[in-house]
Amino acid sequence: MLKYKKYLLILIILFQAFNNKETKAKDFLCEKILNENTSSLIALESILAKNLQDKNLKLNTQNKFDIKNSAIAVCNHNIKSLFGSQIIDEIKLNAGDRVLLVKQTNKIQNGLWIVQDLEWIRPGDFMSGNSAINALISITSGSINSGSLWLCTNKNPNSIIDTNNLNFTKLFFTEVQNPAVQDYQEKEDIKNNVIEINQAAIDENLEFILPEEDSIITKAGGAVTTATDFASPDYIVKTTGATTVTSTNITIDSSNNISGVNTLQLEGGSSSIPSLFFSGNTTSGIYSPSAGKINISSLGNELATFGTTGTTISSGNSLTVNSPATFGATATFNNAAVFNGTTNTLNGTTNLSGTTNISGTTTVTSGTITLSGTTNMTGQTNISGPLSSTSTTNFSGPLNVTGATTLRDTLTATGINANTLNVTGASNLNSSLNVAGTTTFATGTVTTPSLTFNGSTSSGIYSPTTDQVAVSAQGAQRMLFASGSISIPTGNVLAIPSGSAASPSLTFASDTNTGIYNSAADEITLVSNGAKRVEVSNNYTTLNNGLNLNSIPSMLGNGTTTYNFDTNKNTNNLYINIQGASYPYSITLTPDSTALGRVIFIRNSSAGIINLTAASGVLNPTTISIPGCTIAGTYNGLILFNNGTTMYLVGKSW
Repeated sequence: MLKYKKYLLILIILFQAFNNKETKAKDFLCEKILNENTSSLIALESILAKNLQDKNLKLNTQNKFDIKNSAIAVCNHNIKSLFGSQIIDEIKLNAGDRVLLVKQTNKIQNGLWIVQDLEWIRPGDFMSGNSAINALISITSGSINSGSLWLCTNKNPNSIIDTNNLNFTKLFFTEVQNPAVQDYQEKEDIKNNVIEINQAAIDENLEFILPEEDSIITKAGGAVTTATDFASPDYIVKTTGATTVTSTNITIDSSNNISGVNTLQLEGGSSSIPSLFFSGNTTSGIYSPSAGKINISSLGNELATFGTTGTTISSGNSLTVNSPATFGATATFNNAAVFNGTTNTLNGTTNLSGTTNISGTTTVTSGTITLSGTTNMTGQTNISGPLSSTSTTNFSGPLNVTGATTLRDTLTATGINANTLNVTGASNLNSSLNVAGTTTFATGTVTTPSLTFNGSTSSGIYSPTTDQVAVSAQGAQRMLFASGSISIPTGNVLAIPSGSAASPSLTFASDTNTGIYNSAADEITLVSNGAKRVEVSNNYTTLNNGLNLNSIPSMLGNGTTTYNFDTNKNTNNLYINIQGASYPYSITLTPDSTALGRVIFIRNSSAGIINLTAASGVLNPTTISIPGCTIAGTYNGLILFNNGTTMYLVGKSW
C-alpha cells in the first residue's frame, strides 16, 4: 500500500507543479519527475487500464482536470457562517488560508474560499462567475482528509461559481493486490495547466472511487475489520448477514451512508472510551455499561442512562426539553430538568426531586406527580391525579388539580384550582384560591398560624385544639371560634363601624335597618325600620316613641335605692304601682322644684303595707301608710301634690 501511495504523491506533485507561475520551473519539475519515475508511471498506467476493462466502467477517456492551487483543509459538513477563523478537520484556519467546502446546505457556497478576519472571499483561481468544471483540488492538512484529492463533477453549462450548485467527489486509492505490470505507453499530454489522462483501464484493486457509485464494499457476513474493510474513511460497507466489528474504531462517512447492515455489534465501552464516538471528540458518544443499558457520555462523563426501568439523567446534569414531552410511564427527575415545551404525563407517576423548570403547559392526565425538589412552572399546570409537593414549588401560571393536593413546603402560585388542598408547610398565594372540595392545613400555633400573610407570618388563622379555630395577631390570640360560641379574649376589643339609623352597625340578616349603632360620642342608639327608638347616653335614656306596657310596671329594690322620676315637664303626672318585696315596705319621696305642680299617683297592689315618708318632713302629713289590698283585683292608693318644697296629700282610697 505504501508503495502505491507514492504514485498518488507523484500525481499530486505534478498537479501542483502545473500551477507554478514560473514556466521554466514548472517544466523542469515535471521533466524531473517523469524521468525519475518512468517505471512507476508505466506500472500505474497499466494498472489503471486493466481495471477499467474488467469493470466495464463508462468513463470519458479524455477527462480534463482543471488543477487548482491546493487547500489547507476540506470541510465535509455544513458551515453556518463563512466568517472569521474556524477549526476544520482539527486544523485552525487563519486569515489567508485556503479551504475547500464540499457539503454546504446551500451548494452554491461549495468550492474554494480564502479565510478572512471578516467575511471569506473567493480565491483568484476560483472566482465568482467562472466555470468550476473538472476543478481538481489537493488537500495538504487535516486529521482525516490530509493528502486527499477532490474533483468537481458538474457538467457544462451548470458549473458556474456562485451561480450553480457545485458538487465535489473525493478521489482516493485502495491497496493493490499483486499488480501485473504491462508495457508502458505514454498517453499524458501537458498543455495549458491541464493534464489529459487516458483512463482506458483501472485495476480492480487500485480504483478512482466515487462515493456516489463505487465506494460500496459488499460482505456476505462474518467479521469486518478496520484494517481491510475500512481502509478509507469514506468506504460504505454493505452486509447481507450479521456483522461484527473486531476493531475498536469505525468511521462513517459524512453522509451517514450505511445500508444493508442487519446487526452491528460493538464493544461495551465506557464513559471515557465510548463504543460509538465522533471525529475530533473521542470521549463523547454512546456505550453500554451492562446488559439492558445504553449510556451517553460527554467528555468522558456519563450524561444519561437508557434502560428497561426508564431513563436516568446522571447526577450533576440537567435535562432541557424545548419541544413537547410526553411521559407514558413513571418519570423521575433527581436533578435539574428544564422543559420549554408542553409536558404531558399520560398514565405514569412523575417524580421531580431536582430543580425543575417548566415553561410550557404541564398536563398530567391520570398519574401522580410528586415534587420533592425546587420546581418552577411558568406555564399552566393541569393535574388530574394527586399532587404532592415536599419542597419549594413556584407556579407562576394557573395550577389546576382535580385530585388531592398536598403541600409540605413552600408553595408560591398565582392561582390554584383544586378539589382537595392539604397544606402542612408554608404556602404563598399571589392570586385567587379556588378549591372545589376540602382544603386542609396544618393545625399551627398562636405564634405560627397555619394560614398567614406575606410580611406578617405571626398573624393568621390556626386551630388550638379539636373543633376550634382561632385568629391571632402579632403572636397573640384575638378571637376564638368554638362549638356554639364566639369569644374575644380579655384585653381585646371588637371594633365595629359607628353605623347609622338606616344602616346600624349590629343588625340582622333578614332585617338590616334594625339594630344598634353609635349615634354620637358616648351614646348607643336602638333603631327599628331605620328610625331611632331608644337613645342611651351618660345622663339619660331617651324614648323617642311611647312606652307601651302590657302590664303595670313594678319597681323592685331595697331601702337604699333611689328612684328619680323626672320628665322635666310640670304638666306631666307620674303614676306608680308599688309592690314591696317584704312588708312593711318604706319609700321616701323628695320634692323636686323642677317639677312644680307635679301630681303623683301611688297605689299598693300587694297585700302588705307600704310606708311613704317625705324627706325633711315635708310630707303633710309626715308619714302615710298605704294598707295592702284584702280583696282580689282591688288596690289602695293615694294622690300627692308637689309644690317644689312640700309633698301634700291630696286624697286616698282605703
